[in-house]
Parts: sequence; C-alpha cells; structure tokens
Amino acid sequence: MKLFCTDHFKTTLLKLAKIPRHYHCIHKRIKADFLDADNYVAITGSILKDNADNILYKARSKSCGTNGKSYGFRTYILCKKDKPEAYCTTIYPKYGSKNTASISTAEEKARMRELVDEKKAGTLWEIQWDEGAQKLDFVKFRR
Repeated sequence: MKLFCTDHFKTTLLKLAKIPRHYHCIHKRIKADFLDADNYVAITGSILKDNADNILYKARSKSCGTNGKSYGFRTYILCKKDKPEAYCTTIYPKYGSKNTASISTAEEKARMRELVDEKKAGTLWEIQWDEGAQKLDFVKFRR
C-alpha cells in the first residue's frame, strides 16, 4: 500500500524511535502493519469513521519488548477505499507521560485539517522502506 504522512506524524514517530526500550522497532512495526498491507481491509483497529470514500482507523501496535500492546503505540490512519493508499495523521505511545487512551475530538479534527492542508499544498511525506538501513524513509511527495 502507498503510505503518506503529515509533518506531525513524521516528527512524533522519529521522537518515539529514540526511546529504545519500547520503540526501537517502531519502523518495522509501521512497515509490517501498513506498508506491507495490500489495502485497507488488511488493517486492523477500531473504525472511528467510515464513509463512501474513506475509513479512519485507530490501529493498535505492539511494543518492541515483551509487554505486548500495554507499551505499544496507536496510529490514526485514513485509508482510501478505492485505491491502496493511506494517510497517517497521528501516532502516540501507550507508555510514559504521553500515555493516553485516545486523542480528543478536537485533536483528531486538527490532525485531519492538517492532512487536508498538507495534501492541498503538496507537502505530504511518502513513507517508503529503506531495505539497507532497515528503517522507514520519508520522501517529500509532490503530485
């Protein structure tokens, strides 16, 4: 699946990746959970919104240690129904001071506005897999 993200998502993911105890494998989890998916049907998580064109999921991913989803992270991902394309808007940990059950409705709306604005401006990031480095690579996507 083609995977895109906002500046907010990229920045937050890179910060989480610096917490080695629980998130050293976050790049591989994103690859396995989303990049390797054929389409939106392969994504597991809670459906937050569903309309004719898109589905917004809150996907749950395991931590990198042995604690399962307790120390994992959550990703809000908007999937297109008519093509294998998805947009990551939010990622947050389930561990530490930023631990939260869910983001607020206001935060969700702000992240969706950010997605729309960045898509219109042509400033989204395309997420690709760097096989040599074994991590995600963020490439500015221009339509």
